[in-house]
Amino acid sequence: MFKKNLKDVLHFFLFSLFASTSLSAYSEVTISGTVDQAYETVKLTNITGKLKINRIEPTLSNYNELKFTGSENLGPGLKAIFEISFKDVGPDDADKIASNYTSFVGLEGGFGKLKIGQQWRPMFNAVAYVDPTQLVYVPGFVGTSAGLATTPLANSITYSLPSFIPGVFVQYQKGYGETSTRQGDSTGLNLIFTDGEKFFVAYATNVEKMNSVGNFEGAAAGTSTIAQLGPLSPYFTIYDSTNGGERRMASGVAASYNFGPFKLVYGNLSEKVEGTVAKQDTEVMGVKIPLAQSLDFGYIKTKSDNKRGSGALTGTSFTQSGNRMLLTYGLSKRTTAYFAKGQVKYDGLILGSEFKTSIDALGIQHKF
Repeated sequence: MFKKNLKDVLHFFLFSLFASTSLSAYSEVTISGTVDQAYETVKLTNITGKLKINRIEPTLSNYNELKFTGSENLGPGLKAIFEISFKDVGPDDADKIASNYTSFVGLEGGFGKLKIGQQWRPMFNAVAYVDPTQLVYVPGFVGTSAGLATTPLANSITYSLPSFIPGVFVQYQKGYGETSTRQGDSTGLNLIFTDGEKFFVAYATNVEKMNSVGNFEGAAAGTSTIAQLGPLSPYFTIYDSTNGGERRMASGVAASYNFGPFKLVYGNLSEKVEGTVAKQDTEVMGVKIPLAQSLDFGYIKTKSDNKRGSGALTGTSFTQSGNRMLLTYGLSKRTTAYFAKGQVKYDGLILGSEFKTSIDALGIQHKF
């Protein structure tokens, strides 16, 4: 009798343990994504003359994306979180395969949120928030700062502090270049204060150790195809050092205020390269105006003053200026039709002649 009762108790214990584990370890997964396609006309004016190309591109989103996000309850006050996404999973020009975009796993609880993997930089998170044209993902938005790179940072650990003060958020990130010389290592920080509706203020920093780099100007000057330069930003390095081991140090602020009939945004970014005279100072101003119930207008203007850091052009400067306009019409909660227009222009000090790229795009975006 005792053995039978013990066996029954053991069966009940194992069943209870299995049931409780199944309930507490339940994982929730959300599948979402974006499909975005637009007819683009891109024009380029450079030292070789004027060029034009028509193509189909995801102008508003920059990428078609498929994303999996989820969490698992690990017990009182603690849960596991994860995200993995793939870009270019729809029709696009030369990119026919899906590639990893974001990919991280972490823990969230009373201590805050800790994530490890491939993630956006804290500076990008802060500045991207205020862009009224939603075109921050397009290269050239505010110069070529490492902190505003338009791809997530691989090999990173991000810690978000718990919000002890309502509306105040702090995020810190450590990135690893995975080299013996620590090239590519980075640290980033942002401090955000917002009420979630009317105002948003952010301060962010980014420090990145760079490999030695060459001067891109010779290659770009002789380029005859727009696709190689990108639609809005023919890149020109500001640091150009052959020594290697420099640190790119950037700091910036971003702010927005919603007045009701319109929202104003402002951003300022400064970056310099340790051991050189190279530096970049960028200012951004913009506005978003709801024109009707489903119709929105956004405009942003940027100007970036750059000074080269080495080589024959050491100390010489050039200015990158640009503007973006976006008109969106909500066809439904998830489907948006849009028209985007923008340009980036460099002054004559860059190549001895006008250098300009412009884009016009008419497209449709669906989020699921």
